[in-house]
Amino acid sequence: MSMGERSGSIHRPRWRDDPSVGRDARPLANAAVGAPTVPASAAAGGALDITRDSDVPISTQLYWQLAYQIDTDRLHPGSRLPTVRELGAILHVNPNTVRAVYKRLAEGGYVVSRQGAGTRVTARASQRRTSGALEGLVAEMLRAAARSGYSADEVASAVYAVAAARKRPGPRVAILFVECTAADAQRAAERIADTFEDAAHLPPEARIRALCDFIGLLRNPSPAEAARLSGEWTAAGWATHPGYEELLGEIPFVLSAFGALSPGAIEAIRGPVVRSAEGMASFVTRTRDGWLALSSLDDLRAYCYVVAGLVGEMLTELFLLDRARLAAVAPDLRKRASAFGEALQLVNILKDAAGDTAEGRSYLPTSVPVEEVFALARRDLGAAGEYIEALERVQAPRGILEFTALPVELAWATLDRIEQKGPGAKVSRPEVFFLVRRVRQALDAGDSVAALCRRH
Repeated sequence: MSMGERSGSIHRPRWRDDPSVGRDARPLANAAVGAPTVPASAAAGGALDITRDSDVPISTQLYWQLAYQIDTDRLHPGSRLPTVRELGAILHVNPNTVRAVYKRLAEGGYVVSRQGAGTRVTARASQRRTSGALEGLVAEMLRAAARSGYSADEVASAVYAVAAARKRPGPRVAILFVECTAADAQRAAERIADTFEDAAHLPPEARIRALCDFIGLLRNPSPAEAARLSGEWTAAGWATHPGYEELLGEIPFVLSAFGALSPGAIEAIRGPVVRSAEGMASFVTRTRDGWLALSSLDDLRAYCYVVAGLVGEMLTELFLLDRARLAAVAPDLRKRASAFGEALQLVNILKDAAGDTAEGRSYLPTSVPVEEVFALARRDLGAAGEYIEALERVQAPRGILEFTALPVELAWATLDRIEQKGPGAKVSRPEVFFLVRRVRQALDAGDSVAALCRRH
């Protein structure tokens, strides 16, 4: 388990950083999304307003508005939309963004694109509701949100998050190494080892062998051996959902990216990941008749150290690597690193207790009152707050502050929810959005995020 969820696939939208794109809202007034034969400069069924300071991506704003205009007959069947380049030029957005929106509209049955005929609105069944009724519902929701202190932008983002969650059939993992950093390689390596440890549907002996083979790859990287094992593990069905299966299939690339890191980063990652995988294997050997149970609080803490405390120590060394500014607080960070990782793992164990039991694992010792585990998690989260405070004292880079503060905020919220509703309780996606926003607003304002993380 990592201390954060940052990966190489997470990037700020182009329009936030591109100086060629203005930050004002640019309405598409009189654009050609109306009649079939009019040019792009002619009147449209309705204006398209792109708000560049919104947390809602431009592609999502554009999709929502076009879909709404089609649903409410502002754009009639057969109407031809501007070309990708035309609409991109009108809105001052990347044509690839428009292309992605048109593709999404086509997948939703709103438009059809044909060579030589352009992109046209399809004939859809009449809608069950009128535009006025929908606008009334939205207006009432915005009024209620405003009374609670939420802006229209926050409501739009939360609605999008909830709608996306409802459409999503199950857990998904997407890993894309656009530019592999040490943190990316660390996270991928840990996730691969976790996949073998978590594969309760396979015999313990096979899981131990896979962990040992993976350790061998880390110690003596071999492209040919990586390709062989990757194919073997993918075919054997180790992963429990497609995202992790895809990661196993990319092991040769992960090891190649790992080998391209600086020597200091390689050593900072290799040792802890190997020790973690060895520790995982030692716990897997304790499985009896498909059941693994921890026996004491010390046993629980030893397990947490293997799967998360070592990650905290590893990330700390990566933070310190080539950052002279952090040297003054290095002792403070190292002292609290394993507790940071333990805190996050304890919260996960408390949250997933029922599911773990169903899969043959009991990480909560029956001899230990659960209140003691909650108390330990709170103490560890307090240490995590002190860790972040140390980073703030030396003005650590914003990326590191955000990377460490976000999981602590989410852990506190999750711990509260579990205490209220029991194992399995989760923080909702809108709540996650607001927690992330609060951390980022504090950083934008130059306020202390450690203060947020110490709020309990």
